[in-house]
Amino acid sequence: MILGFLEALGGLENETDHIGYKEFENARIKLLSEKEVGVTIDGDEGVSFPLELKILKGELEVYK
Repeated sequence: MILGFLEALGGLENETDHIGYKEFENARIKLLSEKEVGVTIDGDEGVSFPLELKILKGELEVYK
């Protein structure tokens, strides 16, 4: 897991053994265990899993 995190920090252009890509517009991410785990967003405590995600196209400008 740590290796996947470090790979993501460096920027990825292809899948690795630790990280894969899945394109989506809406997603629900849930844990396999019943343990409550919170999500941190920009250093602030957020909601707990399951996590609902929605891609808002054109809302974020990204520079390379």
